[in-house]
Amino acid sequence: MPQRWEDADGLVNYTSTVPTDGGWAKIQWNSNKVLVIDTLAETGYAPKVQQESATRVSISFESAARSTLITAWWDDDRPQVDVDNGNG
Repeated sequence: MPQRWEDADGLVNYTSTVPTDGGWAKIQWNSNKVLVIDTLAETGYAPKVQQESATRVSISFESAARSTLITAWWDDDRPQVDVDNGNG
């Protein structure tokens, strides 16, 4: 569950740490932007961040045998996230 807070300008922000099998990412959302604050890969995985637009970002954790993916975006006045652990 994302934590909710207001910045100095009164803009509502959310932050959450999102885990995958390949690592985790700490993400910040608001209506103007979605940012990756930090990532930490599990052993054997490497993180890759792709800022697709101001309000959409993807973070992949890739190993020689497997890839996991977090996609985070802002939609309908709230943060959205999808995690694909590459299991299917």
